[in-house]
Amino acid sequence: MPSPGRLARTGLGLGLLALAGVFLHDRFFSLETSNAVLEGAPVVLRAPLAGLLEAPPGAAPQVGDILPAGAVLARLRDPRLDDSHAASLAAQVATAGAELAALDHRAARLATDLAEADRHAALFRQTRSATLRARLAEADSTVLAATARLHEAGRVLRRSRSLFASGVQPHVAVDQAMRGAEVASAERQAAVERRAVLVAELAAAEQGVFASDAGTDRSATQQLQDRLRATQAELEAQQVERTARLAALRTHLREERERLARLRATVLTLPATARLLRLAARPGEHVQPGQEVALLADCTQPEVTATVAPHVFRALRSGQAARFTPAEGGAAATGTVAALRADPVHAEGGVPRFEVTVRLAPDATRVAACGSGRLGRLSF
Repeated sequence: MPSPGRLARTGLGLGLLALAGVFLHDRFFSLETSNAVLEGAPVVLRAPLAGLLEAPPGAAPQVGDILPAGAVLARLRDPRLDDSHAASLAAQVATAGAELAALDHRAARLATDLAEADRHAALFRQTRSATLRARLAEADSTVLAATARLHEAGRVLRRSRSLFASGVQPHVAVDQAMRGAEVASAERQAAVERRAVLVAELAAAEQGVFASDAGTDRSATQQLQDRLRATQAELEAQQVERTARLAALRTHLREERERLARLRATVLTLPATARLLRLAARPGEHVQPGQEVALLADCTQPEVTATVAPHVFRALRSGQAARFTPAEGGAAATGTVAALRADPVHAEGGVPRFEVTVRLAPDATRVAACGSGRLGRLSF
């Protein structure tokens, strides 16, 4: 039977072996770390433009405050903004508006003149048509008279020939009668042709075309109409061009004023619920575009940062599942590995410091509390 001393030594040896096994497991095989810190994802709020930083209405936020999404952290105003381009655009808009108003006035006067020219042209056409109708009636009478003379000349010729055949009249009388008949025929033909000319002129006049031997086919009033219509078409083209230019200038002026309004004064708002960690610029300071104004912790994106052993770092992969357990107790939170970093600057014994960042799943109670700086254990 083993002696009590031997049993004690055996138990002590087994305990030491178990302790060494636990140490070796934790040191080389366990994928966890106990120096994890819970904090919100850092958010740097920067100035979008140059200007003077002003405090928001009401109580100014203090470091450590939890601010809701959309809260105004500060106002930014630029009193030295150059608005000369907007002034130039405004002057161009005024000039273009005056030019368009002048064109509208000219167009209105031109429309009045054109209406008067149309009235005179219509009156001229009516008068000319009435004159041509009277001349046509006269020509009809002339044709009838010429026809009657032709018939009379024909009877005289026939009678002269009959008397010549009877020996009563000499041949000279027959010749005279023949010449009289030929003249009467020519006169009738001329009258018929003059009537045809008048018929053509009347038909053309009723269509607004006035043909004559001593002028064009357009009356003086019609020529004035042509000039007025050409001027009207030119004015309409200018009105369209000036209207488009004025609309474009007004659009540019509106956009420039909106741009100036954005640059002259803007507000810095929080994109999400966050805790204010640091104010890099204070009200009354002049900041430049991109300059840091404040550092915040995004409560909607809780992250756990921890340093891990080299063997743990080598075993981790981005997207790997992780679990954070608060040191003070409470419900554990799950997440995934978001970043792995080796920091040679803070090396210990020539070995870089290995860091891991785990992004936890969003949780409404965690967002409301916005816990930051809580310690705990991180396991993978």
